[in-house]
Amino acid sequence: MKKSSITIVITFITLISLAQNKSDSSKNWLSFHFQQTTVYQMQPGVSGNYSSDFSLSPKEEDAISLTTTLFLGAKLWKGAEVYFNPELAGGSGLSAARGVAGFTNGETFRIGNPAPQPYIARAFITQKFALNNNKVWQADGANKIGAYQPEKYISITAGKFSLADYFDNNKY
Repeated sequence: MKKSSITIVITFITLISLAQNKSDSSKNWLSFHFQQTTVYQMQPGVSGNYSSDFSLSPKEEDAISLTTTLFLGAKLWKGAEVYFNPELAGGSGLSAARGVAGFTNGETFRIGNPAPQPYIARAFITQKFALNNNKVWQADGANKIGAYQPEKYISITAGKFSLADYFDNNKY
């Protein structure tokens, strides 16, 4: 996909997201979010008596890596939501991100090919069954649609997702 096509898609998604009527939460049925991480690194060259495939290069070098995620979500029917997270990842780290250079860029371990490659990070459907009539507000966010949700519920989720999405206590 050309850069201009990607720009058009991102612009379109942003405009739709901004056009949602935020004052009436009952009409929030779509959620669009975007995240991008770009890491640029440079090192002036390392001089020394020791060099191997797992050492920083003795020559000056630079590297860049990129990870981009779209978080798309929609309500289907009462209690049901579907989410789709396509990602694009590419690039490389210093000195092929091996040895001491490996930990300096936390993005490159996920990148299998230096050429940007699209893939599906998550694609899942979830159905919530309310256990009472009390509702609490859930703010719009990545893989969350801004709406009133049941305070207590049983949820069934199927598809491609990470268990860390549900069991990670990190608020970020």
